[in-house]
Amino acid sequence: MKCSQYNLVVATKEPGKYVVYNTLHDSILIADTELKNVLESDAADSLDEEYCTILKNMGMITEDAFDEKQILSFRYHREKYSSPYAVFVVFPTLACNLACTYCYERSSELPQQTMDDETLRATISFIRERSLEDNVKTILIKLYGGEPLLQSDGCYTICKEISTWANAYGLQVAVVLQTNGTLLSETVVNQLAPYLTYVELTVDGPQKTHDSARVYKDGSGTYNHIMDALGRTTARGIHTVLRINVKNDQDLKEVLSDLTDRGFRGNKNVQFYYAQTSDFGLCELFGNNKLCFEDENRALDMLPQLRTTIEELGWSPQLEMP
Repeated sequence: MKCSQYNLVVATKEPGKYVVYNTLHDSILIADTELKNVLESDAADSLDEEYCTILKNMGMITEDAFDEKQILSFRYHREKYSSPYAVFVVFPTLACNLACTYCYERSSELPQQTMDDETLRATISFIRERSLEDNVKTILIKLYGGEPLLQSDGCYTICKEISTWANAYGLQVAVVLQTNGTLLSETVVNQLAPYLTYVELTVDGPQKTHDSARVYKDGSGTYNHIMDALGRTTARGIHTVLRINVKNDQDLKEVLSDLTDRGFRGNKNVQFYYAQTSDFGLCELFGNNKLCFEDENRALDMLPQLRTTIEELGWSPQLEMP
């Protein structure tokens, strides 16, 4: 017997206890130090029969002749060639019209490039060719950035040409626009509305908090402009998802109260979900188990309060923090 090469071991807050997760079989268990050492040192033959049976059923140990990479390769190709849909994330531009205080892209070495016409045509051709090669029934296009609406004409061209082409082939097209919302003018909304499945906007908590972080390059806030954009998209019948970043239940309460005052509660085109913000960056969290567990525990502690807030304010239960 041998130990799976797809086992991940993470220490818990309790000394001598570890989470073991097998990424190939999606199995998980809590291990003591002895079992953790066995799995990390590939000493499966030292386990007794009962342990072997359990761990083998979970895919954490395998027969010596078993080739895990073949299983992974089979699953990859099965998904690649039999998926009913294809997903294309399109960056019309890497530029942005905001200067959010926390944005990782501000320090990126990537140039703030925008698609030229040649790249735009190549992108459309790639989507068509790959969709036919993979024999999909549905094409999902996500317009991302940067701020994609800095290249709104390019977004329109992609949406229109792919939709027209797909209709001729009997294919379905879904387009998701992830935008900061500040460029969603009446003209842009009307131009893109026939093609959009939904729009995703974000607010960084209540207006005061939001306007200190999600700002224009001159430092002015964007909260009211995003709310105006939400009004324009929903009035046009475009389903709009609002991500609300929160540090506590009071943040969510203030935003939902404001949305209610603006007449959005009960609007069938409005959906929200909340996400916990952290004082740490992803690199810090991924590199520090203690911070990661503290952040997770804080999120779990917040859940009952957030759910209560939603119910008290008369909003329907929505998607919860990822």
